[in-house]
Amino acid sequence: MYNSIIDFIENDTTKIKKILEKYLFAGNTLRFEEDLMHVMIEFGRKIYQECLKEIGENIRQSEFRKKNYYVEHKADRRTLLTTFGNLEIERAYYKPKNGGKSVYLLDKYVGLAPHDKVSLAVKTKFVEEAVETSYQKGGEKACMTEDVVSKQTVKNTIHELEVQQYIYDNYDTEYLENVYIAGDGAPWIVAGCRVLEKSKFVLDKYHLGKYIHKATTHLDDSQQAAKEFIYGAINERDFDGVMRLLQKCYASTDQEYKKKEVTECARYIKNNWLGIMVRIDDGGAVWGCSAEGHISHVLSARESSRPMGWSKKGVDRINRLRVLTRNEQKIIDLMEYQDKKQRKKNRIECEDQFLMNLIYYNQQ
Repeated sequence: MYNSIIDFIENDTTKIKKILEKYLFAGNTLRFEEDLMHVMIEFGRKIYQECLKEIGENIRQSEFRKKNYYVEHKADRRTLLTTFGNLEIERAYYKPKNGGKSVYLLDKYVGLAPHDKVSLAVKTKFVEEAVETSYQKGGEKACMTEDVVSKQTVKNTIHELEVQQYIYDNYDTEYLENVYIAGDGAPWIVAGCRVLEKSKFVLDKYHLGKYIHKATTHLDDSQQAAKEFIYGAINERDFDGVMRLLQKCYASTDQEYKKKEVTECARYIKNNWLGIMVRIDDGGAVWGCSAEGHISHVLSARESSRPMGWSKKGVDRINRLRVLTRNEQKIIDLMEYQDKKQRKKNRIECEDQFLMNLIYYNQQ
């Protein structure tokens, strides 16, 4: 890192001075910011690369390494796309003296999986963008440089995210007494009660009112009184009483389409009676429901505002990610959680005995 800083002082400060004189003194802040950003990004890339080089050299010179590992290859190369651009990483390949698999100790130390070609920060950036726009734009905006990630890589990464498990692992649901799922009674909405713990379906007032209103419009001046009687029976939890009142509404008309509307109202109330009763039994709970607005602004805006095709897994992951971000949660926390879980699975976390020993020796 020291060399990169010296190089910046000796060379890049001169570049910045020229940019200052050429653009900022001439009142062109646009070009000044653009060129200054390029210099600083390159400075970040050099520091990143030098830090990895220094860590690799420290590992090679450590007493722990000399005691336990032979150098099998001195300088194998790999590339890693970071937000600062591509890094060319040289690292040694080590063979254990007591037998076993050879290993790149630098990769293991900093948490790079064997087949990683993009950094976790790049993945975070393209997931954040893809949740809002598209897989392709996610790949285009992942780096501060002109480097681009393929939309297939973006898609594959999103498909592998475990959003639901992240929510269960990071949020304490013990304090929740009830989770209310409000809606019009459609099967896909009620099905949420089988997924979320402590959840209850509650029928929203708008759709109940719509059915009752249509079932009583033919009563003319008596409509308001009929509606009050029906709502009164509902508030008394009198299902049979509601059905009797609707039967009277049915008998008071000869028009088939009105009879059909009364029948539909009776069927709707019967099918959703438990959801109606929850509103009465759990009085005082928060019933606010903005489901249709949420569907429009959270889901449809990304998935169906323009023609596009989705796989089942793709639409599921994007749905979960958009809900996550709309609840003011951060993609970076999800990505870090996923990475730690994968590293633990692959036994490359710092709790591995060899890493603990290596860190100890490096700190002496």
